[in-house]
Amino acid sequence: MNDWEPLFGEEELVDLVLSVASGNLSKTALIKVFEHRCRPLKVL
Repeated sequence: MNDWEPLFGEEELVDLVLSVASGNLSKTALIKVFEHRCRPLKVL
């Protein structure tokens, strides 16, 4: 997630990781989460 900031909390990230690890969330679904719930970091 270089240069991207997640817009969700640590608890949701843990849930996402566990869902992927257990096979309950596909890679495609995970990509959609990141596409909709992250934003580019602001360059100073």
